[in-house]
Amino acid sequence: MATLPLGTDSGITKLHVFSAEKYGNRIKIFHNDTFRIQLQRYLSTTYNTKSSIDLTDVQNVNVELIGTKQNVKEAREILKNLLESMQEQIFNRDKTDQRVIYWAQNIVSDSISSVIQEIMSKEELFTLCDKTAMFHGYLRTIYFTRAPFATTVEKISELLAREIAYIADVGMPKEQTKNFIKAIDEFIAMKQHSEFTFIQCRYPLKAEIKLGLFGQKNLLKNIRKQLQLLFSKYRIQTHRLKINPLQQEYLLDHCREQIQDIENEYSDDNVKIRIRSKEFNAPQYLIDTIKQKLNNFITYSAICQFRKLGKTFSLTSNERTQIDQIARRNYCQIEAIDVQTDWIVCTIPKASPTKSTNTSNMIIQRSNELSSMLTMKKVSVSENSIEIYLTEHTASVPRDVTIISSHAAATEEGVQFKDDHEYFEIRSVSPIDNDDETNKKLKKSIRRFISSTLQAVVNWCSDAETLVFTTNEWEKIETGQQNHFVEMFIDQLVRELQAQNRKWRILLLFNQNDLYSIFHRVLHKLQTDQDGDAQLSCPVSFIQIKLNTTSDRDLLKCEHEINDYVWKNIVTNRTVTVSQWNQPMFNAFCSYCLTKSVLPEISDDLQLNLTGSILDVEKAITKYQLMNDISKELPLTMHNDTSSVGYNIYFSYSRSDQSFCKQLVAFLSNEGYSISRKSSKKPLSASEIEKSDVFLIGFTEEYSKNSQCMDEFNHAKALGKTLVPFVIRQSISDSDWLCSIATATLFYDLFDREIDLEFTDDFDLEYDKLLINLLRYTKPGSVRRPYVLPSIAKKEEDQEKECQEVIFGNKSSALQKLTPNEIQHLQANYQKELKEKIAMNRIPADEIDPLVASLMEIVDDLQSVLRGDDPYINEVQDHQRTYSSPHRSWEFDKNCQGVIYEFMCCAKRWLARAPNVSKKQFAPFTPTRDLNDAVFCVYQSPDSEKYQRTYETLDHSPSEKKSIGISIADPGSSFNDEQMHDYFAKLVKKYRPGGDVETEIKENEIAWRWKKPTETDDKLYIGNELKTPEEIRQIEERDNPRRVWKKTRGAKEFIQQKIRNILELQKLCEQSK
Repeated sequence: MATLPLGTDSGITKLHVFSAEKYGNRIKIFHNDTFRIQLQRYLSTTYNTKSSIDLTDVQNVNVELIGTKQNVKEAREILKNLLESMQEQIFNRDKTDQRVIYWAQNIVSDSISSVIQEIMSKEELFTLCDKTAMFHGYLRTIYFTRAPFATTVEKISELLAREIAYIADVGMPKEQTKNFIKAIDEFIAMKQHSEFTFIQCRYPLKAEIKLGLFGQKNLLKNIRKQLQLLFSKYRIQTHRLKINPLQQEYLLDHCREQIQDIENEYSDDNVKIRIRSKEFNAPQYLIDTIKQKLNNFITYSAICQFRKLGKTFSLTSNERTQIDQIARRNYCQIEAIDVQTDWIVCTIPKASPTKSTNTSNMIIQRSNELSSMLTMKKVSVSENSIEIYLTEHTASVPRDVTIISSHAAATEEGVQFKDDHEYFEIRSVSPIDNDDETNKKLKKSIRRFISSTLQAVVNWCSDAETLVFTTNEWEKIETGQQNHFVEMFIDQLVRELQAQNRKWRILLLFNQNDLYSIFHRVLHKLQTDQDGDAQLSCPVSFIQIKLNTTSDRDLLKCEHEINDYVWKNIVTNRTVTVSQWNQPMFNAFCSYCLTKSVLPEISDDLQLNLTGSILDVEKAITKYQLMNDISKELPLTMHNDTSSVGYNIYFSYSRSDQSFCKQLVAFLSNEGYSISRKSSKKPLSASEIEKSDVFLIGFTEEYSKNSQCMDEFNHAKALGKTLVPFVIRQSISDSDWLCSIATATLFYDLFDREIDLEFTDDFDLEYDKLLINLLRYTKPGSVRRPYVLPSIAKKEEDQEKECQEVIFGNKSSALQKLTPNEIQHLQANYQKELKEKIAMNRIPADEIDPLVASLMEIVDDLQSVLRGDDPYINEVQDHQRTYSSPHRSWEFDKNCQGVIYEFMCCAKRWLARAPNVSKKQFAPFTPTRDLNDAVFCVYQSPDSEKYQRTYETLDHSPSEKKSIGISIADPGSSFNDEQMHDYFAKLVKKYRPGGDVETEIKENEIAWRWKKPTETDDKLYIGNELKTPEEIRQIEERDNPRRVWKKTRGAKEFIQQKIRNILELQKLCEQSK
């Protein structure tokens, strides 16, 4: 023991050595980190002494104390006393230490001593623990009996019983695979902790192990749960295969090697597959994998792919549900529904230069707008293509390889110099060489640049398909050399692409218009009919529905039903013929389709395939039909009739719609129409209306309220001018449903017809509808020559159709828009589908034959009855002579014969169609899918007296009064709601009988008796319920507001609560105001 002075009067430093020779194993207590910290803190706070403990010496422990002499002396004494006060306790008492004895005797490992000591240290019971013998000794504990670390045997025993647990066997699986044992070893290595230990028992020459746990109770519970999950994951289970005999035979005959490969792949998991027994053994975590691998041998898969123009293509929740139900119904599984977006080139076809179709100025304007907006051009070279793009966002263009011709371009593209395949540099290959002053040198430089670049792409990126050339530095080429440079560059690029056996897309990206214009002009010369007149880069979204099942028949049926559902409810494809169109019509129609997210694709026979949503494609089809109709209605040559003074159109509209109507006037004027429009500052211009061929009306709710507009309308109608009204809905309020109903009602009251033309959000389509309506009455440049729609002579085959319209009313607006050819085409498709449905749902012959036989007997009997050969008639007549009731006569008169004949005809018609009788009812043919437009055939005998007219027809002719609308006195089918109600009230008042009619059924007769109003029953009606006079009196008494309430229990409290509720309601209403 040595003492070293500090050199100051503040204290001394003294080193104390505690040797193992004197204190034995007790000095091992200093190896406890927690004890050392607590000891140093105690010496510092109690004796104001700093201490450091050196454990480098194996036999001794060196403790250095720093402080005043007195404090160091006291600290040294407390350390000495602590070590001397330590006592030893061996837990070998059979009555009190049974659990501890069981641990010590059964756990061979010596690690339990350190675990117990660590748990005690955490509870601040500093002890030394070991065994009296190496393997099966008792637990021995050395503890302090002096403050501040004093403890007792009782505390140690209580802590051992409360905090420590032992699990001898955690229940390992019986079949332990190599992967399982490896997973257990990894788990043990990962879960090491000072307060518990794993007790492993490995058997020699065996792969199996036994595992136990010892340590802190809560930790043992968590570890045991995790081990149970691990055991479940690797426990070998037998799983049954759900395969039919055909699939079993297929696996045995064709998949033996593949099955053996699976067993070899998972040999460390003891996977065994027994196809003959339709089962396999595998760990739990591999069951789905093995099933999937086996199902891949017998599972059929397919992909249903649909596309739509646009960056998004999503299915609604209802659409997903419908598709999922189709898959489930066909025993298929939807593996995934993926959506991808790609950029494609939409080609606008070239029209034949000989086409001279009439074209409206609106179409020409839209065509010019499209041409001015084109920012790309494409030329096909063998199986390759060269495309140029003018865009400010070059980085957004998808590509596989980017070819940069300068370091500045690399910096602008954000590309860093790398040695891998993402960026590679080729020396001395750039098309920009300011030293090349001759075309020969320039051509050589370009050839070296292109050939070396494409060869580098082949060497480093052989799978690349889209190559992008950045042109950032090409703009620096002198203006005089740009034309030569572009021609040489394109020529050399075409040569290289023809030499390469590749399918590349070469994209040249420009951010300035000067050089792009030169490239555009050069490529335009190289374009063929295959390349079209112009190209547009469009985003197209693809949706892929991946299906799989175990039956190819189910897969084909499911695929067919999903395709049918999607094409009928989500997207559709229609084909139109455009062989007679000129180039402006091509451009304008394709531009319209792109704005409506409809993808137009041209075929070799000049047919456009339109793909998109059902609503958008229907709009595109309508646009196509209108463009054809306009081209037919437009005159070949424009006549400028200056000899006569007049107008084609007088345009009447309200002041609130002035901005929209001015735009419409500009378009109609460009078509060649002479238009007179009303000024809000001038009064009625009767002469201009008289000089106009057509009276055009821009109708809104404000129009009907404007007196000047209504004066113009009345004057035009009095003159018998052709009225062409349309509705304007430009504001948000006009689209409101209440506003729409009000406008529709006003329109009907004024024009006596439904709205057939309104400008909403599709100006081009509605403008074409308006133009075709105007062209039917007046032509551009031809003034004071109004056209009258020609009357069509009625044909004999149309008489049934005319009769149908007379019986059931006029055609619907949707049916009027269909042409006879379209109706005929739809009816042919309906008949084709009907045959397929009848074939699928036809009643079997064994069920229909008895019905046919019975009905044929009935027809034979009816024929004999009509001939008078059946003796049953005489029996009936004899029976009728003796029948007591004179009101039920069964005389075999003409009416009875007519009924029998009609029933017999009905039975014959059914027999004629008996082979096609089905179990289901099918909807009749209707061109518009509206049942009200279906044509029903009514079979009747023309000679029957039953169908002869016995009524007087009503006069439906219009009134002689020249008033707006229809007079209330005019009867007929053209009533509005108010007129119909008044007319019905007059009929009821005129023909109402004097009393109610009561029907009484007596035996063998029907009697009719008039009931006078004076006659009353004991029961009366209130609403729909029958009440007695007493019940009516009670109801009236309860409803009497002046009724005096009797004093009942709780009446006062009820009235008070009622008053409070009324006051609270009034207060709430005032606050809301």
